[in-house]
Formats: sequence, structure tokens, C-alpha cells
Amino acid sequence: MKKILVIEDDELVRENLLDLLELEGFEVICADTGAAGLAKAQAERPDLVISDIMMPGLNGYELLTALRQDPAYLFVPFIFLSAQAEKNSIRQGMNLGADDYLTKPFDPNELLAVISTRLAKQSAIAQLQNTIQQLQQLNESNEDALSVLSHDLRSPLTNMQMVISLLKTANSVDQQQSYLKILQDECVRELELINDVLDLQRLESDSALGSVEAFNLYDCLSKVLSIWQARMQESNQAITFNKIPDIPTVVGDRHSLERILTELLSNACKYSTPAGHIIVDLHCTPVKADAALDYDFTFSISNPMTLSETELPNLFKKFYRASNATSSKQPGTGLGLAILEKLVKKLQGSIAVTRHDDRICFTVDMPLKAVDALQPLLAVKTN
Repeated sequence: MKKILVIEDDELVRENLLDLLELEGFEVICADTGAAGLAKAQAERPDLVISDIMMPGLNGYELLTALRQDPAYLFVPFIFLSAQAEKNSIRQGMNLGADDYLTKPFDPNELLAVISTRLAKQSAIAQLQNTIQQLQQLNESNEDALSVLSHDLRSPLTNMQMVISLLKTANSVDQQQSYLKILQDECVRELELINDVLDLQRLESDSALGSVEAFNLYDCLSKVLSIWQARMQESNQAITFNKIPDIPTVVGDRHSLERILTELLSNACKYSTPAGHIIVDLHCTPVKADAALDYDFTFSISNPMTLSETELPNLFKKFYRASNATSSKQPGTGLGLAILEKLVKKLQGSIAVTRHDDRICFTVDMPLKAVDALQPLLAVKTN
């Protein structure tokens, strides 16, 4: 409900305005002097002000001047309602920042039309201000992201340049091999960042995902998990794969599914505490019990990690890095989880992160089609 302040020293006019506006559904507050009106305006913060001009003490012009000095009242509609119809009086009010000017006796319908027009304009201005504020925030965010990206891109290149100089003066084969290893690692890190940026750009556009094919879900997951089992053993980390029997052959984007699982396992390995135990749970449930043509596939990956509740909402933001990444590992690009979230959404799935005691858990839920449902329509290769 819009709130209108009426400032009028004539009691009969004031009461008529009160009845008219309340009948139209407005909340109305009244004042009988300019000074009282200014006090109520500052206390009540109305959406629109209707004021007489000639009043004892603070007149309408002085009232308007005082209100426009308050930034909160720069765009609040102000309508003069006065018996003065001279051109100079109207011009003086407009020059001070009045939005409209009606003379007494006024036509109620004309007044209501003016109020409707001014409130609509105020709403449009408020929306424009909100849009400008959002664009400013987006611009600041993009500038911050560009700054982080520029730093991250330069860092491996700077290290590679330094190592190349050291490599030229290496005195032994061992030194050469050590420098070459650093050079190789920094090159991989640079390529990962570039690939992540390109992937994020592709996912933020409406470009299509990878090809749809039929594949055995268990074999797909086992392949990815076996690779990470070996890597985690090197870090003295354990992984448990809770097998679910009879996982069906399904139709979907296998490459994207493997990418999601790989990113989550990479994240779990990187941020787990030393000798941490990573647990992978899988569930594949038929959605249609009678035909079993669709499946609801859910998998969760949990790992030990000390993470505050305040950090959880930030994990999917671009370039965000958790505060306690394992110090012995290279920092990630800060884009992995942002890419992951967009990729899951492209597959019409959902992803959530929760914290339980000293463990953090990512859960992905997505729909999959049984191969029998699309077999007559697609020539697919079963893997």
C-alpha cells in the first residue's frame, strides 16, 4: 500500500483529500502546517507528497526546498495543490523540483490521474536505480575476477620464465631434471587455467553439451574412481566406493558425467585433511516403477575437511578458494566448482554441499534415461 502525505492548512480540503485517497486504497497521513509536514515526512517516509503553498510559518516552497536537500527525497513525487494559478507561481514550484501543480478547486479524477502517473514514474526510476546498482556490482565483480585471472595467468608464466633461466645454468643432470619437473608442472597449471576459463565461457553460453550415447554406468564410474584411487594412495588418502549392484546401462552425456565426478574427486583429494578417508555413495532409482524407463541417479562424495558454515555459500563462486587447501598442493584455479555447478545444471541436475561435523559432502542428483527407452530411436554404441 502506497503512503501519501497531505499537507494542507484548510481543514475541509484536508478531510476531503483524506477521504478521497483512502477510498482509493492509499495510506494517508496528514499535517496542517509546513513545519508539521516536514517532521512527518522525515518520520514516515511517504511515497508521495501533496502540499499547499500558502501556509503559516514554513510555506510550500520552503518545505519542498528542505525535502529535496535530503537524498532520500530526491525522487519522491511532490505535487503542489494551491489556489494560486499564476504562471510565475507554477514556474517557481517547478524550478524548486515539484513534479506537478494543480489548482483549487481541483478535479478528483485529475488528481488521481496525476498521482497514478507520478507513482508509476517513481517505480520506473526505482527499477532503473536498482538495475544501475546491479550493473555496478557486476562491473566490480568482473573487475575483481579479471584481476584474479590476470594474476593467476601470469603466475605460472613468471615461474616458467625463472626456471628457464635457471635451466640454462644448471650444473648437473639432477638439477636439470628438477627444473624440468617444475617447468612441466607450471605448464600443466597454465593449461588447466586456460581450459577452465574456456569451459566456463562455453557453459555460460547456450552451446550444446557433448554427444549423447549409451554406456554402462558402473563401468563409467569405476574407471574414474580407479584412476583416483592410485592418486590418493600417493597422498596417503583412502577412498571407499560403496557399490550399488545392478546399475543399468543408460543413455546420457558420459563425458560430462565423468568430468563432474573427476572434479569432485579432485576437490576431495585437494582439501581433505592428511590421511583422510573419502567416501563415494551411489544410488540409481527407477522413476517409473512400471516401465523403469527413467532413473534418478544420485552420488555423493564426502571427505574430512575443516570448513566454516560461512564459506559454504561461496564454494561455487568463480575464483573462490577455500581457506584451508592442503598447503603441499598447488592451488587450483578457483573455477572448478563454478564450472561443475553450471555443468550439472546443463544436465538438468542439481548439486548441493553440506557440512556434518568434520566432514563436507557434495551431492549431485540428475536424471538419466534407460537405454531401452531410446534404443528404437537412436543408433548408439554401448560401452
